[in-house]
Amino acid sequence: MSRETVPAGLRGSLYRVAHPGRSLGPDAFVNDAVVREWVKGIARKLTSDGSLPPGETVDYVCLLGRKGGGRREIADFYNARGPQDGDDLITSSKPVWESYLNELADGELKFVVHHIPTVDGVVLQPEQLRELCPMLVDLLGQGRTVLLGCSSASGRTGDVLKEFAAPH
Repeated sequence: MSRETVPAGLRGSLYRVAHPGRSLGPDAFVNDAVVREWVKGIARKLTSDGSLPPGETVDYVCLLGRKGGGRREIADFYNARGPQDGDDLITSSKPVWESYLNELADGELKFVVHHIPTVDGVVLQPEQLRELCPMLVDLLGQGRTVLLGCSSASGRTGDVLKEFAAPH
């Protein structure tokens, strides 16, 4: 998790985050304890640097969608599902990503997930960037604390940050 530079005039804080359990490897199932520790680590970081008072809301712009081979980056690796993952009885019985994260946060912070599903290893489409950049401007302009992340927080996340920083 790293703090990113925010353009002048935007009052919020922006952080780049990798998905929970990234250190376990790209194909590992991530259990609830690992996700809970990820959530608690985010809460500690944001409260210790003054970005977010305890129990407050963090906006999570989540780019998790599918891996190049079609595997679902949430439903196939967590006890949760993304917005386009509920296509079978087992998956549709899992909580949505936002509810799952908030359950594991246990009141230390509250997540509002803005989910823009993307494909790992595939360049973001212009329409995705046109949706993401104004969303970041709006949230940060409101003084919100924003997490932005994909799988490793480098490829897709880096593309969004590069476009976000570019003069328009």
